[in-house]
Amino acid sequence: MSLPKQKSKTLDVSLRVFTALVAGFVFANQSASLIAYYLPSANTVDNIVAGKMLSFIVWALVVIYVFAAKSAKQTFVLLLLVCAVALAWMSHLELVFKS
Repeated sequence: MSLPKQKSKTLDVSLRVFTALVAGFVFANQSASLIAYYLPSANTVDNIVAGKMLSFIVWALVVIYVFAAKSAKQTFVLLLLVCAVALAWMSHLELVFKS
């Protein structure tokens, strides 16, 4: 039993919008933290501001990728995996989950 074509397209677009907004936002913020960590400047505030400004570019690129990809489900899974890898990297650097 399959969904009608209109409902299938609606679900596809809804998944793409959700992926672009939520997963894109999460990955952009994770990338902002990693960018701020790896910038060579001695001033921490400048690193944080630069990381946040560059995260808007990352988010825009993620949104473009989500809507350009052929499969919405595959894109959703890929972004979840990328976010998990970024979280593991941040955890390794002790940027999150500090004890």
